[in-house]
Amino acid sequence: MIEILLAGAFALGISLFGTPVLIRGLAARGYGQVIREDGPQSHHVKRGTPTMGGIIILFAVTVAYSLTHVITQVGPSASALLVLGLMTCLGILGFIDDFLKYIRNIRLFFGL
Repeated sequence: MIEILLAGAFALGISLFGTPVLIRGLAARGYGQVIREDGPQSHHVKRGTPTMGGIIILFAVTVAYSLTHVITQVGPSASALLVLGLMTCLGILGFIDDFLKYIRNIRLFFGL
């Protein structure tokens, strides 16, 4: 039980402090939302908002789980590793989706 609480606390701390850093880094590199000019005017406020924020959640959970098991010196369970693997696979799928959307919008923007 203590492992779950420690992992949750570590993941919360990593995501609370890491999310602003990640958002600034992604925005500085231009990995933001591209909004079409012919779309609704209300959507234009989303321009430049980074779309790959799930990276920090995957990172926080994986690091927190690993750190907790190093601190408590209790081995990971098979079911937890399966859940982490599934979460990572779904995160990779989401990353690919966002990345392809970003690349496609860049090509459309430059007329390629």
